[in-house]
Amino acid sequence: MKTLLCPLLFDGRWGVVGKVFITFACLFKIYSYNSPSQLCGGVCMKKTMLSMALAGALVVPAMLNAQEIKGLNVLIVSADAQTQMMGMVLSTSTIKDHNKAVNITLCGPAGNLALKEFEAGAVKRPDGSVVNPKGALGGLIKAGASVEVCPLFLPTAGKDASALVEGVSVAKPPMVAKGLLDPAFKNISF
Repeated sequence: MKTLLCPLLFDGRWGVVGKVFITFACLFKIYSYNSPSQLCGGVCMKKTMLSMALAGALVVPAMLNAQEIKGLNVLIVSADAQTQMMGMVLSTSTIKDHNKAVNITLCGPAGNLALKEFEAGAVKRPDGSVVNPKGALGGLIKAGASVEVCPLFLPTAGKDASALVEGVSVAKPPMVAKGLLDPAFKNISF
């Protein structure tokens, strides 16, 4: 059990309180496993306790200030299918591999991915199979990603909301800005 405590500190499943507990358990493990003379090479117990207190003082505030990442904000503006696909791949990994939320905003040429009539270009995977970003976007919508087009896209394209695929809505700038400023989300753009 003692040897398992410190590696658990880096396990993403532990919350802040759990990490604080594990930190103190690790410090206790170091102290109780070795006598003070073994731990500090003969230096008195006072210095050993001071070292442990200093280590705790450095680690605990960082852990208390650490915020759990809730998800990813993805802004896609590129017309390039390969660039769009990379945004879809990372978004898919965020949802499926890390169980985090994904908010996608499509602007400019990338907004075409949200149109019912649009045919996206094909991209080859390393295994040789062919995929396209519009198909990947559909999979992300089914997986629970929030997908929006920027509010300027539809009027500029001469279209209205009825032209959008199911599951895509028109973004509200204050809400997008709020999401981009949320420290619980990482921002990435393509």
